[in-house]
Amino acid sequence: MPARYRSLRTKGMTFYGVDEAMQGLNQRLEKIKQKTVRGLIRAQARIFEDMDSRRPMMPVDTGNLRRSYYAVTSNGTVIHGRSPNFVDAPNEPMSQLYTDHIEALASAMEEAIRIGINRGPAIVFGFSSFYAPYMENKTMAKKGERSWIREGSGPHFFESALKRNRNEVARIIREEAEKST
Repeated sequence: MPARYRSLRTKGMTFYGVDEAMQGLNQRLEKIKQKTVRGLIRAQARIFEDMDSRRPMMPVDTGNLRRSYYAVTSNGTVIHGRSPNFVDAPNEPMSQLYTDHIEALASAMEEAIRIGINRGPAIVFGFSSFYAPYMENKTMAKKGERSWIREGSGPHFFESALKRNRNEVARIIREEAEKST
């Protein structure tokens, strides 16, 4: 019997076109997943933009912290951070920055794919520099240490951007998912 005439028989009832219906449903679900990934990509870009423009902003001295930012989707695509172009600076050995970045990117990719397999579309993003956690949580300079160099930058720049954009992130993802197919 041709595939388009296949049926499902259960409890004395026969349903025709089950394969076609399932195929159509799976195609629609795949389109929704793709749109959701696009929404996640736009949402992480919004968060990054916010960290770079609203107080407390991401600190900038050499620019290596900003360059260490990465974002990876659950389909394994590196959205941000593929080629960070770190600069050599005192107390920021380039070899360590590159090594840490490669490891963070690999770990993020593994985590994003794992989440994608178990839960659906996902994006993993953050900073790979070894001092990123310190800069996120730094509250005041130690004696002899430079304080925040960039006007408006400060501790909890990442956390603040995530909290400020919680509703915006949901709106962006919903907007992408609702776009007509």
